[in-house]
Amino acid sequence: MPIMLMEADLSEDIQALCAMTFSEFRKLAHLVFAKRESEREIDRLQSIIDALKRHRFGRKSKNRDPN
Repeated sequence: MPIMLMEADLSEDIQALCAMTFSEFRKLAHLVFAKRESEREIDRLQSIIDALKRHRFGRKSKNRDPN
């Protein structure tokens, strides 16, 4: 959950504000990277599951060539 800052919570020091902004940007970038990595891992695992299902159960009869 994002932290809501009040105007009184913010420093008037521009370097401190820049440091805080950079810190929050790094956290966000880390979260975006972690989400992408998680999505890739989910896709990889789903591909494995699909391959195992095809191996175990074969093609569905409705998809088989009638000839």
